[in-house]
Amino acid sequence: MSTSSPTVGDLAPEVTLVDRDGTPWRLAEQRGHTVVAIFHRHIH
Repeated sequence: MSTSSPTVGDLAPEVTLVDRDGTPWRLAEQRGHTVVAIFHRHIH
């Protein structure tokens, strides 16, 4: 695992997330599209 910070123009790592319906969402399938990812910590 790399410990260096990403820079502008770097490709994002391959990630698979699960949406609210339980459907996998793969970043690789979005290549060529603009993607905005917002990560936040949700505390109950």
